[in-house]
Amino acid sequence: MDIMTLFLAVIVILIFTVFALLAFLMRKTKKHREAIEQFEIEAVASLEKVEKDLEKQKEHWLDKAREDYQAKIEGFKEYVNGVEKISRTASEIKTHTNLMEMKERMVSKGLITPSEMKVVSNVFLPVLAANQAIQPAKIDHIVLMKTGIYIIDTVEIDGEILYGMTMEKAKEFSFVLDHLFRGGEKSGERTIVVEADHIGEIKMKPIDNPAVKVMQDVDLVKQALDTQVDYFSLTPILYFDPEAAQLRNFSEQSIPYVFNDKKTFEGFFASQLERGGSLHTEIELERIKKIIEQANLN
Repeated sequence: MDIMTLFLAVIVILIFTVFALLAFLMRKTKKHREAIEQFEIEAVASLEKVEKDLEKQKEHWLDKAREDYQAKIEGFKEYVNGVEKISRTASEIKTHTNLMEMKERMVSKGLITPSEMKVVSNVFLPVLAANQAIQPAKIDHIVLMKTGIYIIDTVEIDGEILYGMTMEKAKEFSFVLDHLFRGGEKSGERTIVVEADHIGEIKMKPIDNPAVKVMQDVDLVKQALDTQVDYFSLTPILYFDPEAAQLRNFSEQSIPYVFNDKKTFEGFFASQLERGGSLHTEIELERIKKIIEQANLN
């Protein structure tokens, strides 16, 4: 064998070796690619499984949250219904009756049609407390008329009521207010109840200003209507039960309106109608009534 033949043999062997290596590398690359593809498939499947599991957990959490919320609402409604049954005082029932009788008289006189005055009594609107818990706030009466919306708080207190008393009005008896409101603000209007027992002994006690409660009720109704009614007027009214209390009104505040007898009370609404002007149509009054009823927790 000469050198040329040997050289060609070596070349052929090297070529075969290179092809063998290339074939080996291609098989390895194919297996590697298939392994990567399999890994990608498994990874995608795993991710999809994780997403489905998370979605199931999310749905479970949402269902649980909805169930808990619904349970709280139902429990709260039961509580409100229970409170509603025992919360109506005799004075509130009388005020509601007075309002319905007043409506009948106004209709008979042709001042209004039956649908131009709506009375919604014993309304419970939700209030968010500082601890984020929902609390019920009771509104005694809401009267809807074409002249506006009237928020009425019935005050049932036995005795003689000195409403809107101040140091200036008490004059030489201002020392009594000093004793009654010890530690509090000396200025501003106060409400005092005077009671006399069967032997003539007189007792005086301070009470929370009724005006604060009815003004809070106005704010609650305003919040319920603000985003749903374009324009409305809210008028706060305090109605002291004339059969329970003798009222002496010393207040110089024009709001809220204060009444202690049926005739003046009814006369106020008649004067509102006589002034003329209409804020709400019958359709709007019905819509406002539905909004209040939907907000009512009772």
